[in-house]
Amino acid sequence: MKNILSVIIICLLGSLLSCGNPRKGALDPEVRTELDLLAEKDMYVGNKYMRMAEKYALLLEEASAMPIDEEAMAHLRDFFADNQLALTLLSTEFDRWQKYIDNEELTAFALKLRNQPFSQKLKRLIPAFRKRISYNQEFVREYDHIMSYIEIRN
Repeated sequence: MKNILSVIIICLLGSLLSCGNPRKGALDPEVRTELDLLAEKDMYVGNKYMRMAEKYALLLEEASAMPIDEEAMAHLRDFFADNQLALTLLSTEFDRWQKYIDNEELTAFALKLRNQPFSQKLKRLIPAFRKRISYNQEFVREYDHIMSYIEIRN
């Protein structure tokens, strides 16, 4: 009986110690890989933007659920640090693309974007989180910079 109990304890400890990467959600290494591959992929730029915006919606959901503002901002910073190169490439490509497409294509894209579930989340979460941290100008400055990568500019 002692041997069986010892084996069970060793198995439980082993499974606890061998747990995967604790970074989940927007900080999951798969998200970074997906954004990196997306930045390199030859595909419709509007779809790239939508995939990037989905990750931002996930990020903001997670940060908004954190009760401590410092931890929420650290979460945003970690995401940005992990993905800065891909976000820069995607944002730059999107900015260039929207300058050269006609109004009809841009309108079609905007309508498609507006109907996405993540767009509704972003529409609600972006201003709500900014309002939450508005007491701290450093947080607001960092937040605005991180969010600038998904801004749609004309």
